[in-house]
Amino acid sequence: MNNGYLTKSQRESITSLLQIHTQLKHFKTLSEELAKGFGKGKVIESVLNLVDEGKIELEEFKAWLSLHQLNGNNHFYVYELRTHSVTEGMLRNLESQIKNIISDITEYSIENLQGTILVNFVLEEDRKRGVFTFLSPAAVMKKIKIGDMVQAIPEKQVYYANVIVDYGLNNIVISINPTANMISVDNVSKNKNGFEPIAEYYLTKMRDFIGEFSIKTPGWITQALDLLAEEGTHHNNPEVTAEYMKAIPYIEEVVADLLSNFELDDPSAFAYVSEEVKLAFESILIDKYGVNEEASCSYRVFELKGDQVNSFVYVGAKNGSLNEGRAAKVAKATRANADLTQLGIECNRNNETYRFYISSCADYYLIKSNTTKFTNEEVIRDVIVKLVEYREQIQSSAIGAQTD
Repeated sequence: MNNGYLTKSQRESITSLLQIHTQLKHFKTLSEELAKGFGKGKVIESVLNLVDEGKIELEEFKAWLSLHQLNGNNHFYVYELRTHSVTEGMLRNLESQIKNIISDITEYSIENLQGTILVNFVLEEDRKRGVFTFLSPAAVMKKIKIGDMVQAIPEKQVYYANVIVDYGLNNIVISINPTANMISVDNVSKNKNGFEPIAEYYLTKMRDFIGEFSIKTPGWITQALDLLAEEGTHHNNPEVTAEYMKAIPYIEEVVADLLSNFELDDPSAFAYVSEEVKLAFESILIDKYGVNEEASCSYRVFELKGDQVNSFVYVGAKNGSLNEGRAAKVAKATRANADLTQLGIECNRNNETYRFYISSCADYYLIKSNTTKFTNEEVIRDVIVKLVEYREQIQSSAIGAQTD
């Protein structure tokens, strides 16, 4: 039975969006049964029929169609607001005013999408944030076979972007998909930094909705990465700590005698050699007594990249980390001798293992998966919350130091 909820044009537009952007796992938030045992074409047809039959409310479906791209394989550009300029009250007022400018997502396809449009806004008071969803015209490079030749030609495509204005964490997060062979989004081209100009385009776009705001350079992020790396690679074994503390006086005495015998009395030489020996000894203790996994941080570190030459450490194995063995020693030395610019972390949520890169950039920090694995946005939010906790800790320490 067709109750006329969707026109032929709407069905075609929705089908095109879902075919290009949607994975089968996305449909699970509509219905667990939909994504089982069927190809995507069949699932899309079933969904549209359920909407037509009124078994899925049209407005509910539009909301899902807008927000489902928050999950998947996205890049998250996190910009810190300079002041607490965005409030719950502001977004609540905006929610009542914005309805007149929200476009119907089911009415647009690449055939009639002339520029970026807002298709959804939702205020999530429990998470202290508002989520804006945009559709934009884009161009991707597509390879086609002409006779015996393969030629690359630009092709039009609809592009999703979600912007999270988080007044609780005081940041704006641009969530966009790193679409393969992307040329531009609404005439904004990628550059050597990948999708950065496109993220900045949506950041600027937000001024049309929430007014003027300024972004604060996240100078704390390097120190936060170091704290996360330290926590994520720490052995958390009291036996190691006890033995290590007992060994420190002996190590310092031996190093002092060694340097004295060679008439190397420079304090910097003593500091360098004793630190290296302590790192090596701690590594041996970790090999002997092991890492206390139960007490370990919920994030494990598999890669470190610093701002100095050769300051790079990576564990390739999927179950590998930088908690023990020679890799742990090298990782600790890397953190001591260079500011971290990128950290590879691993976490486990609901029996699923996720791996991410957190990169320090000039005006933001970037979180992205190092695989094509489907990732719920909530997992990324947990990482951001963790980093904000470090931010508060770092800034509080800085204020405390100034008052001493």
